[in-house]
Amino acid sequence: PPHLLPEECEKNMRFNLAHAAALPHLVITEFSAEPLGKGVRKVTLIIENRGYLPTHVSQKTLDSKLVHRMRVTLKLPRRATLVTGKPKQEIDHLAGMANTVVQAWASAPWFGGAPNAHQERLEWVVKGTGPIRVEVDSQRAGVARAMTE
Repeated sequence: PPHLLPEECEKNMRFNLAHAAALPHLVITEFSAEPLGKGVRKVTLIIENRGYLPTHVSQKTLDSKLVHRMRVTLKLPRRATLVTGKPKQEIDHLAGMANTVVQAWASAPWFGGAPNAHQERLEWVVKGTGPIRVEVDSQRAGVARAMTE
């Protein structure tokens, strides 16, 4: 009946917003270039999944091999060279915040700290000047980009 439609639409909207809020969300929390001397810099990337679900969304997608690993691409300025590390690499999927909440009791600070399976740290050594760019690509969690100054 037409008089019940607004209430049904409201419930449906709330469900869809809650579902969207649970999806994985990639965030680059750090992308920096620390000078080491003689034009050499240590580049650090920290990527996090701040969503509730993991970046692969479900175990079924992993078991069925429906998603590939996350891809990280480092883009250097023209005259810069990579001393250590790979410009393109794949990293494992990141856990969601659901995993952090569930496992927090087992990893209390006095037992070694909170779990950080929702986070990945990568480092490179670069020779040269200019801005460095990074792109992290996940089939289910989207793309995150950053640039050093």
